[in-house]
Amino acid sequence: MKFSSLLLAVIALHVDLGTGLQTSSRIGYLVTPPSSSSAWLQRCGAQDRLHRLRGGSSLAASEGNGEGIFPVLRTAPQDLRSQLRVLEVFNSQVPLTVRYTVSCGIANVLYFGLYSILLGFITSAGISVTIAYLCSVSWQHALHRVLVYGKDLQINAIYLKELAGIYMAYSIAFVLNPMITEGCIGLGKMYIAQTGASWLFKWLNPLGFLASLLLTGLLNFFTVSAVFEKTSEEENEKLAT
Repeated sequence: MKFSSLLLAVIALHVDLGTGLQTSSRIGYLVTPPSSSSAWLQRCGAQDRLHRLRGGSSLAASEGNGEGIFPVLRTAPQDLRSQLRVLEVFNSQVPLTVRYTVSCGIANVLYFGLYSILLGFITSAGISVTIAYLCSVSWQHALHRVLVYGKDLQINAIYLKELAGIYMAYSIAFVLNPMITEGCIGLGKMYIAQTGASWLFKWLNPLGFLASLLLTGLLNFFTVSAVFEKTSEEENEKLAT
């Protein structure tokens, strides 16, 4: 599956298609199964997860309330519908830690790309990595919502509150990232000066970036998980009312 197709599928989750239909509050509604799709849901193992994402509402009740298919799927092209269903299966079948790794991998490629671009204008690696990190939190949050926690990208009060919580959760990394990056680059320069291994010089910025990424990544996993669990409880309570 091409990344461009997956990106289009993610974008489609919060696009107003002019049908007057409201976007579901969770990607778990990608397929609100009518009776004809119940067997498919059982085969892919998504039924239990869909049940949890709905805050405990039964699938049978969903079949009878006329929801049918997730609103975007009703008017989306057939090829796009398949991509959206792939996201649902991915979210229900792949373990949390693997989903988190995939989400971080995509976000970090963009993060490193922005960091590299900024280095062309800003000589300080610490400043460049801080600016890039601040920007990357927004798309990392969006990717986590879709790929890790099975939510949509509908921007509302809970979404913004969650995003603010993510920025607060990453506050330690904001402080550590420039320190680790600059520190590793400084150590690398000392090593080059002592050994004359000048060929390493071009790798100092990428290695400093990687070191800060690895050292803060594990911490971020636990802090981000806490934020998403809290907002998920709030969303479930809202759906139940």
